[in-house]
Amino acid sequence: MKDDHNFKKKFGQNFILDFNVIFTTLDLLQLNVHDKVLEIGPGDGRFTDVIIDQVEHLDLVEVDIELADYLAFKYEAYDNLTIHNMDILEYELTEYKDHSYKVFGALPYNISKPIISKFLESDIRPSKMVFITQYEVAEDYAAEAPKATFLSNYAHVFADVELKAKIDKHLFHPQPKVHGGVLEITPRKRPLVDDPERFTKFLKNGFRTPRKKLLNTLSSIYKDINWEDAMKELGLNNKIRAAELTFEDWKKLYTIFS
Repeated sequence: MKDDHNFKKKFGQNFILDFNVIFTTLDLLQLNVHDKVLEIGPGDGRFTDVIIDQVEHLDLVEVDIELADYLAFKYEAYDNLTIHNMDILEYELTEYKDHSYKVFGALPYNISKPIISKFLESDIRPSKMVFITQYEVAEDYAAEAPKATFLSNYAHVFADVELKAKIDKHLFHPQPKVHGGVLEITPRKRPLVDDPERFTKFLKNGFRTPRKKLLNTLSSIYKDINWEDAMKELGLNNKIRAAELTFEDWKKLYTIFS
Protein backbone atom coordinates (compact mmCIF):
# COMPACT_ATOMS: atom_id res chain seq x y z
CA MET A 1 0.00 0.00 0.00
CA LYS A 2 1.11 3.55 -0.64
CA ASP A 3 1.86 4.27 3.02
CA ASP A 4 1.40 8.04 2.99
CA HIS A 5 -1.76 8.21 0.89
CA ASN A 6 -4.38 10.70 2.00
CA PHE A 7 -7.66 8.88 1.30
CA LYS A 8 -10.22 11.17 -0.28
CA LYS A 9 -13.84 10.49 0.61
CA LYS A 10 -15.13 12.42 -2.41
CA PHE A 11 -13.50 9.82 -4.69
CA GLY A 12 -14.90 6.87 -2.73
CA GLN A 13 -11.44 5.44 -2.12
CA ASN A 14 -11.34 2.06 -0.36
CA PHE A 15 -8.41 -0.25 -1.13
CA ILE A 16 -8.71 -4.06 -1.05
CA LEU A 17 -6.51 -5.64 1.64
CA ASP A 18 -7.00 -9.34 0.83
CA PHE A 19 -5.00 -10.66 -2.12
CA ASN A 20 -7.27 -13.71 -2.38
CA VAL A 21 -10.04 -11.29 -3.35
CA ILE A 22 -7.77 -9.67 -5.93
CA PHE A 23 -6.79 -12.98 -7.53
CA THR A 24 -10.31 -14.44 -7.61
CA THR A 25 -11.71 -11.20 -9.04
CA LEU A 26 -9.10 -11.06 -11.80
CA ASP A 27 -9.63 -14.75 -12.63
CA LEU A 28 -13.13 -13.85 -13.81
CA LEU A 29 -11.64 -11.72 -16.60
CA GLN A 30 -10.02 -14.80 -18.20
CA LEU A 31 -7.07 -12.72 -19.37
CA ASN A 32 -4.63 -13.60 -22.12
CA VAL A 33 -1.52 -11.97 -23.60
CA HIS A 34 -3.51 -10.40 -26.46
CA ASP A 35 -6.01 -8.58 -24.22
CA LYS A 36 -6.42 -4.83 -24.02
CA VAL A 37 -7.71 -3.99 -20.55
CA LEU A 38 -9.15 -0.88 -18.92
CA GLU A 39 -8.82 -0.60 -15.15
CA ILE A 40 -11.01 1.92 -13.33
CA GLY A 41 -9.63 3.46 -10.15
CA PRO A 42 -6.38 1.48 -9.82
CA GLY A 43 -5.51 3.19 -6.53
CA ASP A 44 -1.97 2.21 -5.57
CA GLY A 45 -1.80 -0.54 -8.19
CA ARG A 46 -2.49 -3.72 -6.25
CA PHE A 47 -4.66 -5.18 -9.05
CA THR A 48 -2.36 -3.68 -11.67
CA ASP A 49 0.67 -5.44 -10.18
CA VAL A 50 -0.95 -8.82 -10.82
CA ILE A 51 -1.96 -8.37 -14.46
CA ILE A 52 0.50 -5.94 -16.00
CA ASP A 53 2.67 -8.78 -17.33
CA GLN A 54 -0.33 -10.83 -18.50
CA VAL A 55 -1.89 -8.51 -21.09
CA GLU A 56 -0.98 -6.67 -24.28
CA HIS A 57 -1.97 -3.23 -23.04
CA LEU A 58 -3.43 -1.77 -19.86
CA ASP A 59 -5.17 1.60 -19.57
CA LEU A 60 -5.45 2.96 -16.03
CA VAL A 61 -8.08 5.64 -15.39
CA GLU A 62 -7.38 7.36 -12.06
CA VAL A 63 -9.12 10.60 -11.07
CA ASP A 64 -6.82 11.35 -8.11
CA ILE A 65 -3.76 13.28 -9.36
CA GLU A 66 -1.71 12.15 -6.34
CA LEU A 67 -2.29 8.49 -7.19
CA ALA A 68 -1.88 9.06 -10.93
CA ASP A 69 1.56 10.57 -10.31
CA TYR A 70 2.46 7.70 -7.98
CA LEU A 71 1.43 5.13 -10.60
CA ALA A 72 3.39 6.94 -13.31
CA PHE A 73 6.52 6.65 -11.18
CA LYS A 74 5.81 3.06 -10.13
CA TYR A 75 5.29 1.78 -13.68
CA GLU A 76 7.64 4.05 -15.62
CA ALA A 77 9.58 1.01 -16.92
CA TYR A 78 6.50 -0.51 -18.60
CA ASP A 79 5.66 0.36 -22.19
CA ASN A 80 2.34 -1.54 -22.25
CA LEU A 81 0.60 0.80 -19.81
CA THR A 82 -1.06 4.21 -20.18
CA ILE A 83 -2.26 6.32 -17.25
CA HIS A 84 -5.22 8.67 -17.73
CA ASN A 85 -5.72 11.19 -14.91
CA MET A 86 -9.44 11.83 -15.32
CA ASP A 87 -12.98 10.89 -14.32
CA ILE A 88 -14.00 7.57 -15.88
CA LEU A 89 -17.37 9.07 -16.85
CA GLU A 90 -15.51 11.49 -19.13
CA TYR A 91 -13.20 8.87 -20.61
CA GLU A 92 -13.70 8.30 -24.35
CA LEU A 93 -13.99 4.69 -25.52
CA THR A 94 -13.26 5.45 -29.18
CA GLU A 95 -9.75 4.00 -28.97
CA TYR A 96 -11.36 0.57 -28.53
CA LYS A 97 -13.61 0.97 -31.55
CA ASP A 98 -11.70 -1.46 -33.74
CA HIS A 99 -10.76 -4.17 -31.25
CA SER A 100 -12.02 -6.08 -28.23
CA TYR A 101 -11.28 -4.98 -24.68
CA LYS A 102 -12.12 -5.86 -21.07
CA VAL A 103 -12.92 -3.62 -18.10
CA PHE A 104 -12.60 -4.07 -14.36
CA GLY A 105 -12.27 -2.08 -11.18
CA ALA A 106 -13.33 -1.53 -7.59
CA LEU A 107 -15.87 1.19 -8.33
CA PRO A 108 -16.60 4.18 -6.09
CA TYR A 109 -19.89 3.18 -4.49
CA ASN A 110 -21.46 6.59 -5.07
CA ILE A 111 -21.11 6.46 -8.88
CA SER A 112 -21.09 2.73 -9.62
CA LYS A 113 -24.43 2.78 -11.46
CA PRO A 114 -23.50 5.57 -13.93
CA ILE A 115 -20.19 3.82 -14.61
CA ILE A 116 -21.86 0.49 -15.37
CA SER A 117 -24.45 2.22 -17.57
CA LYS A 118 -21.68 3.99 -19.49
CA PHE A 119 -20.35 0.64 -20.69
CA LEU A 120 -23.68 -1.18 -21.07
CA GLU A 121 -25.16 1.55 -23.25
CA SER A 122 -22.06 2.28 -25.31
CA ASP A 123 -21.81 1.18 -28.93
CA ILE A 124 -18.26 0.16 -28.00
CA ARG A 125 -19.07 -2.41 -25.33
CA PRO A 126 -16.30 -4.50 -23.76
CA SER A 127 -16.28 -8.29 -24.08
CA LYS A 128 -16.17 -8.69 -20.30
CA MET A 129 -16.63 -6.51 -17.21
CA VAL A 130 -15.81 -7.38 -13.61
CA PHE A 131 -16.66 -4.81 -10.96
CA ILE A 132 -16.59 -4.55 -7.19
CA THR A 133 -19.56 -2.52 -5.98
CA GLN A 134 -21.65 -2.09 -2.86
CA TYR A 135 -23.13 -5.53 -2.14
CA GLU A 136 -26.76 -4.39 -2.18
CA VAL A 137 -26.23 -2.78 -5.59
CA ALA A 138 -24.59 -5.95 -6.90
CA GLU A 139 -27.59 -7.93 -5.65
CA ASP A 140 -29.95 -5.58 -7.49
CA TYR A 141 -28.10 -6.05 -10.79
CA ALA A 142 -28.11 -9.84 -10.49
CA ALA A 143 -31.64 -10.32 -9.10
CA GLU A 144 -34.16 -12.64 -10.77
CA ALA A 145 -37.93 -13.08 -10.57
CA PRO A 146 -39.74 -13.24 -8.18
CA LYS A 147 -37.27 -10.78 -6.64
CA ALA A 148 -36.21 -8.99 -9.81
CA THR A 149 -35.44 -5.27 -9.83
CA PHE A 150 -35.43 -2.45 -12.32
CA LEU A 151 -31.63 -2.69 -12.46
CA SER A 152 -31.60 -6.43 -13.15
CA ASN A 153 -34.08 -6.13 -16.02
CA TYR A 154 -32.34 -3.03 -17.39
CA ALA A 155 -28.92 -4.70 -17.35
CA HIS A 156 -30.32 -7.88 -18.93
CA VAL A 157 -31.14 -5.88 -22.06
CA PHE A 158 -27.42 -5.46 -22.67
CA ALA A 159 -25.67 -8.29 -20.84
CA ASP A 160 -25.68 -11.41 -18.71
CA VAL A 161 -24.97 -10.46 -15.10
CA GLU A 162 -23.85 -12.67 -12.22
CA LEU A 163 -23.11 -11.92 -8.58
CA LYS A 164 -19.95 -13.95 -7.97
CA ALA A 165 -18.89 -13.12 -4.39
CA LYS A 166 -19.50 -11.08 -1.27
CA ILE A 167 -16.54 -9.16 0.18
CA ASP A 168 -16.65 -8.39 3.89
CA LYS A 169 -16.26 -4.70 4.64
CA HIS A 170 -13.29 -5.37 6.95
CA LEU A 171 -11.27 -6.44 3.88
CA PHE A 172 -11.19 -2.81 2.68
CA HIS A 173 -9.13 0.14 3.89
CA PRO A 174 -10.50 2.52 4.97
CA GLN A 175 -13.34 0.24 6.05
CA PRO A 176 -16.65 1.26 4.43
CA LYS A 177 -20.00 0.98 6.18
CA VAL A 178 -21.26 -1.80 3.88
CA HIS A 179 -19.98 -5.01 2.32
CA GLY A 180 -18.80 -5.27 -1.28
CA GLY A 181 -19.93 -7.56 -4.08
CA VAL A 182 -18.20 -8.87 -7.20
CA LEU A 183 -20.21 -8.58 -10.42
CA GLU A 184 -19.33 -10.43 -13.61
CA ILE A 185 -20.96 -8.80 -16.63
CA THR A 186 -20.81 -10.34 -20.10
CA PRO A 187 -22.20 -7.89 -22.69
CA ARG A 188 -24.26 -9.11 -25.62
CA LYS A 189 -23.30 -8.36 -29.21
CA ARG A 190 -26.56 -6.44 -29.51
CA PRO A 191 -29.33 -5.47 -27.06
CA LEU A 192 -32.35 -7.74 -26.67
CA VAL A 193 -34.77 -4.97 -27.68
CA ASP A 194 -34.77 -2.64 -30.69
CA ASP A 195 -35.10 0.59 -28.71
CA PRO A 196 -33.28 0.15 -25.37
CA GLU A 197 -33.90 3.73 -24.26
CA ARG A 198 -37.68 3.48 -24.72
CA PHE A 199 -37.78 0.01 -23.15
CA THR A 200 -35.78 1.26 -20.16
CA LYS A 201 -38.25 4.10 -19.63
CA PHE A 202 -41.11 1.58 -19.72
CA LEU A 203 -39.30 -0.61 -17.17
CA LYS A 204 -38.64 2.35 -14.91
CA ASN A 205 -42.32 3.27 -14.95
CA GLY A 206 -43.25 -0.33 -14.23
CA PHE A 207 -41.06 -0.34 -11.12
CA ARG A 208 -42.22 3.11 -9.99
CA THR A 209 -44.34 1.63 -7.18
CA PRO A 210 -42.89 -1.89 -6.76
CA ARG A 211 -44.98 -2.82 -3.73
CA LYS A 212 -48.23 -2.17 -5.55
CA LYS A 213 -49.87 -4.40 -8.12
CA LEU A 214 -48.32 -3.83 -11.53
CA LEU A 215 -51.79 -3.57 -13.05
CA ASN A 216 -52.50 -0.47 -10.96
CA THR A 217 -49.10 1.07 -11.69
CA LEU A 218 -49.33 0.68 -15.46
CA SER A 219 -52.99 1.71 -15.57
CA SER A 220 -52.20 4.97 -13.78
CA ILE A 221 -49.40 5.85 -16.23
CA TYR A 222 -50.59 4.48 -19.59
CA LYS A 223 -54.30 5.19 -19.34
CA ASP A 224 -55.12 4.49 -22.99
CA ILE A 225 -54.33 0.77 -22.66
CA ASN A 226 -56.57 -1.82 -20.99
CA TRP A 227 -53.83 -3.49 -18.96
CA GLU A 228 -56.20 -5.93 -17.27
CA ASP A 229 -57.11 -7.45 -20.64
CA ALA A 230 -53.50 -7.28 -21.80
CA MET A 231 -52.20 -9.13 -18.76
CA LYS A 232 -54.94 -11.72 -19.02
CA GLU A 233 -54.05 -12.28 -22.67
CA LEU A 234 -50.42 -12.87 -21.66
CA GLY A 235 -51.39 -15.26 -18.89
CA LEU A 236 -50.25 -12.92 -16.11
CA ASN A 237 -52.06 -12.73 -12.79
CA ASN A 238 -53.52 -9.24 -12.40
CA LYS A 239 -52.28 -9.20 -8.80
CA ILE A 240 -48.66 -9.66 -9.84
CA ARG A 241 -46.02 -7.15 -8.77
CA ALA A 242 -43.16 -5.83 -10.89
CA ALA A 243 -40.50 -7.93 -9.16
CA GLU A 244 -42.33 -11.15 -10.03
CA LEU A 245 -42.16 -10.72 -13.81
CA THR A 246 -39.45 -12.39 -15.85
CA PHE A 247 -37.58 -10.41 -18.48
CA GLU A 248 -39.60 -12.19 -21.18
CA ASP A 249 -42.81 -11.05 -19.46
CA TRP A 250 -41.58 -7.46 -19.62
CA LYS A 251 -40.79 -7.81 -23.30
CA LYS A 252 -44.32 -9.05 -23.99
CA LEU A 253 -45.87 -6.19 -22.03
CA TYR A 254 -43.63 -3.74 -23.84
CA THR A 255 -44.84 -5.09 -27.19
CA ILE A 256 -48.38 -4.13 -26.18
CA PHE A 257 -47.22 -0.70 -25.03
CA SER A 258 -45.16 0.01 -28.14
